[in-house]
Amino acid sequence: MERKVALQDEVNCEIINLLQIKDIEYQLIKYGIYRLDKFYAYKYNMEQGLNGILLEDLIGDVIEAFLTGKRHWYKDKFSDFKKQFISAYDSVISNQMKQISLLPDNKFLNGFDIPSEEKTDNYDDLLEFCLKILKDMGSSDEELLIFEPYIIQKQKRADIAKEFGISKSTVHKDVAERLEYINGPLFRRVRKVLDKNKEERHLRGGLATKEKYEKLKEEP
Repeated sequence: MERKVALQDEVNCEIINLLQIKDIEYQLIKYGIYRLDKFYAYKYNMEQGLNGILLEDLIGDVIEAFLTGKRHWYKDKFSDFKKQFISAYDSVISNQMKQISLLPDNKFLNGFDIPSEEKTDNYDDLLEFCLKILKDMGSSDEELLIFEPYIIQKQKRADIAKEFGISKSTVHKDVAERLEYINGPLFRRVRKVLDKNKEERHLRGGLATKEKYEKLKEEP
């Protein structure tokens, strides 16, 4: 299916209209703070921003990207340009959070005490730690359920949906964003341990993952 892409003149007009909305920057910053808190459990600092990058900067980047044609308005998906703009804004926030997740000081975990590599190289312990972090972040039942097969084992969405008896749409973009938020040093360590031990142990299937998830649910 051929995408319906708006002309650059249309985009420029919509950007002008958007900028004429009263307090638009304040509204977008407020939305960004809400999204950071809801999807990433990240408490935004108005002075420090995201590793020195302020939300105002990200908003400016999105505007510039549309004006220069680096981003497009797909009218077949978003009839309202404002929704296209928010989608682009979500994307740059997500990209910035992924950059933060690669920082060696682990500030992106907001105080979670990550077990040092010297303390453990046990896959089960690290996986349980990841699940506890996600639970503390307010992750849904589905997010906890698909964490291991989707993020760690890199299974396809369709296979996960079939294995766990859930809708394919459940494994959607927002779920991936929230889970990948902590995909930094901790996730790389889990992957390293997984690769190291995959020939020595039988990886748990869906049932074992469900049992671990049920155990977490029972914890206060």
